[in-house]
Amino acid sequence: MKKYKMIVLLITVLIIVGIIFFIQKISYKNRIEEDFGFMTSGLKLEKKSEKEEWSPNGDGVKILILKYENLNDNKNLNRFPIKEELPPNEIPKEFLSIPNGYYKCIIDKNDNRNFKILIINPDKKEICVYYQIM
Repeated sequence: MKKYKMIVLLITVLIIVGIIFFIQKISYKNRIEEDFGFMTSGLKLEKKSEKEEWSPNGDGVKILILKYENLNDNKNLNRFPIKEELPPNEIPKEFLSIPNGYYKCIIDKNDNRNFKILIINPDKKEICVYYQIM
Protein backbone atom coordinates (compact mmCIF):
# COMPACT_ATOMS: atom_id res chain seq x y z
CA MET A 1 0.00 0.00 0.00
CA LYS A 2 2.85 2.36 0.88
CA LYS A 3 4.56 1.61 -2.43
CA TYR A 4 1.32 2.38 -4.30
CA LYS A 5 1.04 5.80 -2.59
CA MET A 6 4.65 6.66 -3.51
CA ILE A 7 4.04 5.77 -7.16
CA VAL A 8 0.85 7.88 -7.27
CA LEU A 9 2.67 10.78 -5.60
CA LEU A 10 5.58 10.54 -8.05
CA ILE A 11 3.26 10.46 -11.08
CA THR A 12 1.31 13.46 -9.72
CA VAL A 13 4.50 15.48 -9.23
CA LEU A 14 5.69 14.64 -12.76
CA ILE A 15 2.33 15.70 -14.24
CA ILE A 16 2.40 19.00 -12.32
CA VAL A 17 5.97 19.77 -13.45
CA GLY A 18 5.03 18.94 -17.06
CA ILE A 19 2.02 21.25 -16.91
CA ILE A 20 4.14 24.09 -15.49
CA PHE A 21 6.70 23.78 -18.32
CA PHE A 22 3.93 23.63 -20.94
CA ILE A 23 2.13 26.70 -19.56
CA GLN A 24 5.39 28.64 -19.35
CA LYS A 25 6.19 27.88 -23.00
CA ILE A 26 2.73 28.94 -24.18
CA SER A 27 3.00 32.03 -21.96
CA TYR A 28 6.00 33.60 -23.72
CA LYS A 29 4.65 32.67 -27.16
CA ASN A 30 1.38 34.44 -26.39
CA ARG A 31 3.23 37.39 -24.88
CA ILE A 32 5.27 37.88 -28.08
CA GLU A 33 2.11 37.73 -30.21
CA GLU A 34 0.24 40.22 -27.99
CA ASP A 35 3.10 42.69 -27.48
CA PHE A 36 4.62 42.72 -30.96
CA GLY A 37 1.98 41.30 -33.31
CA PHE A 38 4.53 38.68 -34.35
CA MET A 39 2.85 35.33 -35.01
CA THR A 40 4.53 32.43 -33.24
CA SER A 41 2.12 29.69 -34.32
CA GLY A 42 4.02 26.97 -36.12
CA LEU A 43 7.29 28.34 -34.74
CA LYS A 44 9.28 26.00 -32.53
CA LEU A 45 10.79 28.07 -29.70
CA GLU A 46 13.15 26.95 -26.97
CA LYS A 47 14.14 29.19 -24.08
CA LYS A 48 17.90 29.72 -23.96
CA SER A 49 18.03 32.19 -21.07
CA GLU A 50 15.90 34.59 -19.08
CA LYS A 51 16.91 37.46 -16.82
CA GLU A 52 14.73 39.85 -14.83
CA GLU A 53 15.79 42.68 -12.55
CA TRP A 54 13.16 44.87 -10.90
CA SER A 55 13.67 47.49 -8.22
CA PRO A 56 11.11 48.07 -5.44
CA ASN A 57 9.74 51.15 -7.25
CA GLY A 58 8.81 49.05 -10.31
CA ASP A 59 11.70 50.04 -12.58
CA GLY A 60 13.49 47.22 -14.28
CA VAL A 61 14.28 45.07 -17.26
CA LYS A 62 13.44 41.63 -18.57
CA ILE A 63 15.57 39.85 -21.17
CA LEU A 64 14.34 36.64 -22.77
CA ILE A 65 16.55 34.82 -25.30
CA LEU A 66 14.95 32.09 -27.38
CA LYS A 67 16.27 29.65 -29.99
CA TYR A 68 13.96 29.06 -32.94
CA GLU A 69 13.46 26.81 -35.92
CA ASN A 70 11.57 27.37 -39.15
CA LEU A 71 10.95 31.13 -39.07
CA ASN A 72 8.76 32.01 -42.03
CA ASP A 73 7.10 35.33 -41.29
CA ASN A 74 9.04 38.54 -40.76
CA LYS A 75 6.78 40.82 -42.81
CA ASN A 76 5.79 43.18 -40.01
CA LEU A 77 9.38 43.56 -38.77
CA ASN A 78 11.99 46.20 -39.63
CA ARG A 79 15.42 45.37 -40.99
CA PHE A 80 18.61 46.27 -39.14
CA PRO A 81 20.13 48.67 -38.23
CA ILE A 82 17.76 49.95 -35.52
CA LYS A 83 16.49 53.36 -36.58
CA GLU A 84 14.86 54.39 -33.31
CA GLU A 85 16.88 56.28 -30.73
CA LEU A 86 16.96 53.91 -27.74
CA PRO A 87 17.64 55.11 -24.20
CA PRO A 88 20.45 53.49 -22.18
CA ASN A 89 19.61 49.80 -21.91
CA GLU A 90 20.90 46.33 -21.16
CA ILE A 91 20.15 44.69 -24.51
CA PRO A 92 22.85 42.04 -25.06
CA LYS A 93 25.55 43.49 -27.34
CA GLU A 94 25.51 40.48 -29.66
CA PHE A 95 21.93 41.40 -30.63
CA LEU A 96 22.75 45.05 -31.33
CA SER A 97 25.65 44.30 -33.67
CA ILE A 98 24.09 41.74 -36.02
CA PRO A 99 24.47 42.73 -39.67
CA ASN A 100 21.24 41.38 -41.16
CA GLY A 101 18.66 41.02 -38.41
CA TYR A 102 15.05 42.05 -37.94
CA TYR A 103 13.40 43.93 -35.11
CA LYS A 104 10.21 45.53 -33.87
CA CYS A 105 10.48 48.28 -31.27
CA ILE A 106 7.61 49.83 -29.34
CA ILE A 107 8.47 52.94 -27.34
CA ASP A 108 6.08 54.33 -24.70
CA LYS A 109 4.61 57.63 -25.89
CA ASN A 110 4.51 59.09 -22.36
CA ASP A 111 8.05 58.15 -21.31
CA ASN A 112 10.58 57.20 -23.97
CA ARG A 113 12.73 55.38 -21.38
CA ASN A 114 10.06 52.66 -21.36
CA PHE A 115 10.18 50.39 -24.37
CA LYS A 116 10.04 46.83 -25.58
CA ILE A 117 11.91 45.37 -28.50
CA LEU A 118 11.93 42.05 -30.34
CA ILE A 119 15.20 41.30 -32.16
CA ILE A 120 15.71 38.36 -34.50
CA ASN A 121 19.17 37.10 -35.39
CA PRO A 122 18.68 34.83 -38.44
CA ASP A 123 22.34 33.74 -38.47
CA LYS A 124 22.25 32.24 -34.97
CA LYS A 125 18.49 31.50 -35.11
CA GLU A 126 17.90 33.42 -31.88
CA ILE A 127 15.26 35.87 -30.72
CA CYS A 128 15.82 38.46 -28.00
CA VAL A 129 12.75 39.90 -26.29
CA TYR A 130 13.62 42.91 -24.14
CA TYR A 131 11.34 44.94 -21.86
CA GLN A 132 12.42 48.08 -20.01
CA ILE A 133 10.40 50.18 -17.56
CA MET A 134 12.09 53.19 -15.92
